[in-house]
Amino acid sequence: ISGLVISRVTDLSFQAAQIIFFISASGLLLIFLKKRNLFYHSLITLFLPLAILISGEYESSRTSTLKMLSNGSKRVVEGVVVSIKESENINRYTVEGEKIYDNGNIYNIKGRILLNIESMTQTVIPGDRIRFSGRLKTPRNFGNPGGFDYEIFLENRGIYGTVFLKSGQSLAVMGDEIGRASCRERV
Repeated sequence: ISGLVISRVTDLSFQAAQIIFFISASGLLLIFLKKRNLFYHSLITLFLPLAILISGEYESSRTSTLKMLSNGSKRVVEGVVVSIKESENINRYTVEGEKIYDNGNIYNIKGRILLNIESMTQTVIPGDRIRFSGRLKTPRNFGNPGGFDYEIFLENRGIYGTVFLKSGQSLAVMGDEIGRASCRERV
């Protein structure tokens, strides 16, 4: 249990968890070579990093699920708005994806989605939980040799999918993380 908690709090990379696992396994081997009867120490030494590895694989699989479902099919996505960039023609919302609804299945995901909306009529702010429907696509480059690598640019920001909407009609604000509605009521 402690390994799962540590992996959630520290957000270790998979490689770091592997290093901790191998160091702990080496320590366990030394304990057995010295023939000490440290049963509880052995359990902690082995299972703490093992839980970190398992949790890291789970998080990695959630990101892989987002990548797998970003195939251009129409999906319903739920997540929390992280940032907004507005311009004259288009509003760009970075959404921390949480769930994808697809043909009666619900997938828990991890990773960000770049939501582009051409004309937005409702107000959305960072922290809002939203649900939207659109074609979820993998970011792609435009084939310019030696040009800007858009895919890597987005991936470095944790963005693994994009959606374009003509209007905000396919978007619903479901609430927020900090109680925006209750703040408005007080004002």
